[in-house]
Amino acid sequence: MDERPYGAVAWAEAMISNVVSNDGEFSFPAASFALAALLQAPGFEVVKDENGEPSHVNISSELAQLLVERGAENQDQFDVIVDICAINLRRDKQLPEALRDFICGILLGDIQRPKVRHRAVRRDWYEKFFKLHLIFWVAKRFSLAPTKNEASFGTVCACEIVAEAFENVGMEVSYSSLVRLVSHPDNLRFRQENSKLMEWMEARS
Repeated sequence: MDERPYGAVAWAEAMISNVVSNDGEFSFPAASFALAALLQAPGFEVVKDENGEPSHVNISSELAQLLVERGAENQDQFDVIVDICAINLRRDKQLPEALRDFICGILLGDIQRPKVRHRAVRRDWYEKFFKLHLIFWVAKRFSLAPTKNEASFGTVCACEIVAEAFENVGMEVSYSSLVRLVSHPDNLRFRQENSKLMEWMEARS
């Protein structure tokens, strides 16, 4: 067996444990795909406090107006708007006019949550994104190649570390499935669509 970098498997196990419930199933935070997509948008910034914890949101007037237009028709976008407004109001932070008007309309009963939900993102989006992000996170943190094909002979790769970590926490996630996620053409579009979100998470990790 190739030598593992010290602490790599244990670190990956800890990351997995953060998103796995007591019954051994993935249990992701309630943040929706709509919020994940918003993190990639120009004009959106999560501001941190002096302790490095998320404090409030800066959002441009243009992006706020776009959100309001979508929130009137889409439940996920509606919920994201409410979350953003609640966060900033709690911290006594400014909101763009479009969001102020929208949240006031909700409180006054003039604006209702849309009844028609657009096609929901499949549950496996969260699982695939977490696995993909974890592989590249391990690769970066421990200076490893993502897959065996990119690694030097006799050197462990990030997919092996992650597969071993999943096994150690009792989850069946094969090494080959992780390699396919990272390099197979069938997953190319998924990797491309989520590359900016991965960069955002890396920059703030």
